[in-house]
Amino acid sequence: MTRAIGSAAVLRTEAALVVEGDSLPVLQDIPDGSISLIVTDPPYHATKKHNIFGDTKFEDDDQYLAWLALYVREWRRILRPNGLTLPPVCPRS
Repeated sequence: MTRAIGSAAVLRTEAALVVEGDSLPVLQDIPDGSISLIVTDPPYHATKKHNIFGDTKFEDDDQYLAWLALYVREWRRILRPNGLTLPPVCPRS
C-alpha cells in the first residue's frame, strides 16, 4: 500500500502508516478495504463558530456537508469491514 500513496508517507512501521498531503487525493490513492483506523480532524464549519479564524469557509450548511461527503465516501471505501473512523466532535457550538 505504501507504493499507492508514494511520497505522501512520512512514517512507516509494520503496524502504521502516517501520510501528509492534500488529504482527498491521498485518500483516493489508497486501495479499497485496506485501512483499519482513520483518525481525522476536518475543518470546523467556521460559519458556525465565531472563534475560529483562518479555517475553510463555507457559505452555508449544504456546502459544508457536500464537501464533507467527498471525504466520508472515501473513508467508507478504504475502511475494512470492521474499521473505525474517529473524528473529534463536540455537540455544542
